[in-house]
Amino acid sequence: MTKRAHVVDLADLGSETLSLAGVFAPGEIDFSGDDLEQADVLEWRASVEGQTGGARFAGELRTTVRLRCVRCVSPLQRPLEGKFDLFFERRESELFRDRDEIELDASDTATAFLAGTELALDQVMHEQVVLALPMKPLCDPSCRGLCAGCGANLNLGPCACPARPNNPAFEPLLELKKRLERGRAD
Repeated sequence: MTKRAHVVDLADLGSETLSLAGVFAPGEIDFSGDDLEQADVLEWRASVEGQTGGARFAGELRTTVRLRCVRCVSPLQRPLEGKFDLFFERRESELFRDRDEIELDASDTATAFLAGTELALDQVMHEQVVLALPMKPLCDPSCRGLCAGCGANLNLGPCACPARPNNPAFEPLLELKKRLERGRAD
């Protein structure tokens, strides 16, 4: 097995297990289409184990990322850690035709297909960072977001929009809420 910058050639791995580690400086992995920025070095370590028909690549990563709050769109910076356990199965480069429909089951999602013998570490780390991101990054759990009318950041204070009337369909729920609040106060 040979290792070049950001590529591991699995051709001669056999059934042995090797330990690998490395870092990617900010900017070495392109996150421009993912609405995030790598703010610190991405440290990773993994073991590569040759198995019949492929290789198991398991390890962990750590970095700091910059992204935006999903409610108020304010920038935020968060540490990010993730573990991964992947199986790369060697296949021919033309595994599927473009128009083939393929049904996957849960076990298929743990397997990636590798054309050739080279594993591109920057692509693997890109995927694992994106998968380790929180589903809804928030600047604060109590973030109030933006006003739907004027777009003001409600965390900075109330906006100048007039109060919007309640939807009549929700009147029974508002009445129930008022009764429950009165019941607690009594």
